[in-house]
Amino acid sequence: MTRPDELLGAAQSAGLLPATAAWPRSDHRPWPVVVLTALGAWLAVLPLLAVVGFATAGLWREHGAMVVVGVLVMSASVVVVRQRHLPLFVEQLGLCMLFVGMLVFTFGFWKSWRDDVPWWVLSVLCLVLAWPVGRGWLRSLLGALAIVPLVFWLLVSPRQNPGDIIWIAAVAGLFLWAVATRLPLPAVVARVVEPFGQGWLIVVVALLALQSGDAWLIAGLVPNGLQGLGFTQALAIASVALAAAALALLAHAWPLLRTPRWAACGALLLPLAWALPSFGPLLVVLALCATQHRWRLAVWSLLGIAWVVSSLYYRLDWPLQTKAFVLIGLGLLLGVLQWASPSVPSKTPAPAWQPGSEVAQLVRWGIPVALGLTLVLINGAIWQKEQLIRTGQVLLVPLGPVDPRSLMQGDYMTLDFGIRWVQLKEADRQALESHRGAERPRLVFRHDPNGVVQWLRLDRGTPLAADEGRIELKPSAGDWLLVTDAWYFKEGEAERWAKARFGEFRVTDSGKALLVGMRDANLQPIKPR
Repeated sequence: MTRPDELLGAAQSAGLLPATAAWPRSDHRPWPVVVLTALGAWLAVLPLLAVVGFATAGLWREHGAMVVVGVLVMSASVVVVRQRHLPLFVEQLGLCMLFVGMLVFTFGFWKSWRDDVPWWVLSVLCLVLAWPVGRGWLRSLLGALAIVPLVFWLLVSPRQNPGDIIWIAAVAGLFLWAVATRLPLPAVVARVVEPFGQGWLIVVVALLALQSGDAWLIAGLVPNGLQGLGFTQALAIASVALAAAALALLAHAWPLLRTPRWAACGALLLPLAWALPSFGPLLVVLALCATQHRWRLAVWSLLGIAWVVSSLYYRLDWPLQTKAFVLIGLGLLLGVLQWASPSVPSKTPAPAWQPGSEVAQLVRWGIPVALGLTLVLINGAIWQKEQLIRTGQVLLVPLGPVDPRSLMQGDYMTLDFGIRWVQLKEADRQALESHRGAERPRLVFRHDPNGVVQWLRLDRGTPLAADEGRIELKPSAGDWLLVTDAWYFKEGEAERWAKARFGEFRVTDSGKALLVGMRDANLQPIKPR
């Protein structure tokens, strides 16, 4: 027998379960089918709502009537959703109507109060509806929705330090979840609190992560990036305290982490908690979920931690050099701890990840191998760029007519070489705009004795004249760029680089190009201080 059947048989033998007891039938449905069915249900509900709305237009002027209609719609929807073995389409229709009833009910309160009350009403409504719906996934969804109105209320209400308020609210939500999961609740209550708390915690983790601002490559996908709300020094201190509490909880639960090596590794995390105030609360989430064997939530909190750590790159209050030295220093210290820690012999088989095991030996040798490969790849790319600078043709491209003061953003300057202003023939312009091939388009140019470019046409593979060259374009946000749209420089030198009027490129015969410098209106190179 498989292990679930063994457990069921043992419970029946011990008299804990009757002989007729059986595991509940699985109600697994592929998620693409669920998503497509839900989409069809929403499309079916919208016309129905429009017809009913027009037929009862006079009723909506009465705020009390809207509240009553919302209650009736929610009640009917709960009755439908609670039914077992419903067709999937009918179930999704009931779910749609449940959300519609919630919105109508809340809108009636908003029309009556026009204050902070509707936000709280919607959150409490999610908690109330979690009891009768009878489905775990729907309770998790309501738990996630319960915290969203409170977040919007904090954001739209005028406050002096929104970052502090959001952080405190997220930590308070984390505390409520931790208390609710630790209380000895009756089984009937636990069946509601457990899934509701999961959805609640998922949003709390996402809120703490997004509050840090840009991370990974999101700045290149979102036009204006994600702006962090900022933190005060008091929250940095609180973050360190929470990180220390999380490490203590892990050490208490797992004796292996009480060794000096793991204690030193934990101490290295405290500076990150100081620099990134969302790091401490997320580390608490990870510790609680790991010690309670909630592995899915633990993985979700790890993703949040990875986001927060990645946001360090976009912190403008730290120079890039300082960030690099901090991360390199932490990495070196972790490497030293790994190499210096002696292997402890044991008579019992070591877990796969424990020091001295095969996996640990593989990791020990894999780190220097990965480091060596990384250095080879990076230095190979650097060598290619140096060759391009040494042998490439000098080409000067005018910057677009933009006020230099609007170019400065932190420690870099946005560039516009006016590719979309190039006077191309209509056929060339249409071909450039509709280009979808794997090979990047190239422009043909000619330059004067000083190297200043003159654009001629779109390269279609025909032979070039002796005084012509080609340069490759780069796709970006539905447009075409010339190599890059940014020039980075040392902090405090914005005024020096504001004089830039030309970009200095090195171009190979194949069209590969590299931006190597800036020149002023007199074509003189601008050099860093």
